[in-house]
Amino acid sequence: YLYDANSGYVGLFGYVGTGTVKNVGVVNSYFCAYISVGGVVGEINGGIVSNCYSSVSASAKTSTGGIVGYNAGTVKDCVNETTGTISVGTAGSDSYSARLPYVGGVIGENASANISNVQNKAKLTISRTENNANADVRIGGVIGANSAAIDGTSDKNISNSGEVVVESNNTNVTLGFFEGGVVGWTSASVKNVKNTGTVSHKHSVSLQKLYLSGIVGAVVSDQDVEISGCRNEGEVYFNAATASASGSVEYTNNSLGGILAYSTSNVAISSCENAGYVHGGNSTELNGKTLYIGGVAGYLKGKSSISSCANTGNVYN
Repeated sequence: YLYDANSGYVGLFGYVGTGTVKNVGVVNSYFCAYISVGGVVGEINGGIVSNCYSSVSASAKTSTGGIVGYNAGTVKDCVNETTGTISVGTAGSDSYSARLPYVGGVIGENASANISNVQNKAKLTISRTENNANADVRIGGVIGANSAAIDGTSDKNISNSGEVVVESNNTNVTLGFFEGGVVGWTSASVKNVKNTGTVSHKHSVSLQKLYLSGIVGAVVSDQDVEISGCRNEGEVYFNAATASASGSVEYTNNSLGGILAYSTSNVAISSCENAGYVHGGNSTELNGKTLYIGGVAGYLKGKSSISSCANTGNVYN
């Protein structure tokens, strides 16, 4: 148990530079800090984490992962197990709520392409976020925020089977949510990954940005990005109101997709398949705003393309 809401780099190992952490399991533990919290390592900068597993509860204001909070090294052969709960901005964070929360079942924030054979089986939850216009939430079953090309091809299995759940009543309408079954937000390519977990969002007040997907929540990049060889089998949905909602709830920029919800960049989606149920909110509570829902992609900008993809899941609003 480690609780210090003002500190950073917290885990069984707080910070790993060029060293190696391997063959480590962490169970029945709780870590809470300000930044870079991981079940095994808080932050990696050039080092290696291999053959590790975690079954813990972890919470921070940003960069929270079941195995690693922030990664700029190598993570391989690691599993985040089913009994832990990875959360940001919950009551466990004392008076703190999440401001720039990057939450991942395995890695909270990733800046390295050296990722292989990583799996998340735990439930990820966000229940409280800071009432701040810049507090975009990036939550993914495996990686919350990603800035390096990742590829789960062949024996480099990258997959999620845990639930990704957000339930919030934040009142700042400019707050954004980027939620994906594998990656919440990315500026780099994502290839050959799989999700079987449910991705859901419930909010009781109006929002301007909500992007939910079975694989990648949103692509935001100044370079061309590829999403290829990915498969989603998980349900993707949002509910526009909770029992505490008063009147109608407006969502003014909403996108849901089986593979990708939203992109501001030139993105090429190829050889992907969605088999999950993708659907929107309660029509009696949704207040006449545009909602983009697609079996493969919700909304694409730029010179984007979709090729050799398939959707076998129901798509409904």
